[in-house]
Amino acid sequence: MNPLRAHSGSPTERHIAMFLFLMAAACLAQARSLTGRWDLTVETSQGKATPTMDLKQDGDKLTGIYRGRLGEVPLEGRSNGDSIEFSVKLKFRDQEITVKYTGRVQDDSMKGTVQFGGSTTGSWSAQRHQ
Repeated sequence: MNPLRAHSGSPTERHIAMFLFLMAAACLAQARSLTGRWDLTVETSQGKATPTMDLKQDGDKLTGIYRGRLGEVPLEGRSNGDSIEFSVKLKFRDQEITVKYTGRVQDDSMKGTVQFGGSTTGSWSAQRHQ
């Protein structure tokens, strides 16, 4: 007896069932929203900082508020699959600096690299606020 034929239903019914299962799994994977508060740790050669961000996700678009030592500013970015990128504009010593974050999301955590105005770089990680 062939174990592949031991299942009930025609091959077409099995293919349809497998397709529906895979579609449901894909929908669940995409349904994981980044909306909410996140606690960050940012490390550069200048030291360590612990800002927070409140994200709102609409499809692949991210908006929100970033709060750190230099104040509270709007945040904009994108998330696609497990990739994330966002930026904020901070004012430092009367100069506006664009800070760009790129990284990966895994469950309730993120990590990646950060670039401050095209010069200083560092690493960052974030955990969903509990």
